[in-house]
Amino acid sequence: MSTPSTLNESLTSNHETESPAESAGDSLFQIKPYIQFAGFWGAIVLPFVHVSILAHGLTSVELTLTFLALLICNLFALYVGHGYNQA
Repeated sequence: MSTPSTLNESLTSNHETESPAESAGDSLFQIKPYIQFAGFWGAIVLPFVHVSILAHGLTSVELTLTFLALLICNLFALYVGHGYNQA
């Protein structure tokens, strides 16, 4: 029968432990290409929505705020998707 100290040493040596910060960093590293993909294509598609809103006219406060919100979303998508598919 093994002593408690020997048992603890064998458990820690057999199982590699990671801190929550390390596992979160690994998860973020794994999903980064998907986030960049969404940002890249979002930055391409959103200007078409801008054109349709501008063609309709910024006649109300709601349309103006919608246009500005989409413009901010487009800038964020440009920032996020900037590094997509670069070698």
